[in-house]
Amino acid sequence: MTDEGIWRLPPNPVHISPDEVHIWRASLTLSPWLLTQFARTLSREECLRASRFHFSMHRDRFVAGRGLQRSILSRYIGVAPAALEFCTTDYGKPALAGEHAAWGIRFSVSHAGTMALYAIAMRREVGVDLEVVKPLPDVFALARLVCSPHEIAMLADTPPAERDLAFLHCWTRKEAYGKATGRGLMASLDRFNVTVGHDAGRWGRWLVKPLNISNEFVGVLVAEGADWRLRLFQPVSFTPCLAR
Repeated sequence: MTDEGIWRLPPNPVHISPDEVHIWRASLTLSPWLLTQFARTLSREECLRASRFHFSMHRDRFVAGRGLQRSILSRYIGVAPAALEFCTTDYGKPALAGEHAAWGIRFSVSHAGTMALYAIAMRREVGVDLEVVKPLPDVFALARLVCSPHEIAMLADTPPAERDLAFLHCWTRKEAYGKATGRGLMASLDRFNVTVGHDAGRWGRWLVKPLNISNEFVGVLVAEGADWRLRLFQPVSFTPCLAR
């Protein structure tokens, strides 16, 4: 494994250069105290969204995900997490808004189960996707909804015991690509081809890198250009000062 594939503690302070893409890996299972601290950093609209969840588990994961997003991005800009403002594009891609938009920070977020990934870049578009590895009841039924004929043929050539995982590799690439381009699921996912393996690749101006998460997850990053290097961060915990 190269140095790019090693998860490290984040530096303090954290800085990103134009030739880097940062990935943060964090658990969405937080202590009640830390959840309370993160909830205090959320906007009124985010708090309203959190209150609409019927189950506390889903509500807590939403608060954790948004709180972590604010905490991580605040490190790059040097402001309190609660001071950050967000907006979305016409296709729903999140972005920094207000005075902090001028920093040129681009980011992408993906949640799956108890884990979240946050991709951060400077003035280059990024997309990240994370999925839980699990048995799929009818992988070809799913593939026919989002895969191209070429990808379905590749799945058919894959040994049956490996097909579910192969589909997840394919799906995460499509999801990450949709996020990077800003079109999300509005993109015609069945009209372009990706691979069904755990490998890197290029699509035009986009570079694809699989992320070594764990045996329980499949993750991939799609980023604009090829003139960048990847840095992986996994904080042990988030201190109270980050959630003020």
